[in-house]
Amino acid sequence: MDRVDQGGVLAAVLTPMDEDLAPDHAAFSAHCHRLLAAGCHGLSVFGTTGEANSLSVGERLAALEALLEGGVPLTCCCRVRAHAPSPTPFS
Repeated sequence: MDRVDQGGVLAAVLTPMDEDLAPDHAAFSAHCHRLLAAGCHGLSVFGTTGEANSLSVGERLAALEALLEGGVPLTCCCRVRAHAPSPTPFS
């Protein structure tokens, strides 16, 4: 498994919602593009500021697909702590 360099500025991304409190895919993609254009080296989506606990798995997958369709480059890296002293990255 290849490791991903996670250096630089990693922004915690908010998930914009529409009037019905569903993820606003167009605003989400535009927001991510703005953060990258402003110099962020990477984005952390669906963390505690990204309303992950309020979204279903399907809603999160649809939002990620919208980012891909919108041209936002994605690299997945999850950190899991389960009694191990250091996180384990998955890609």
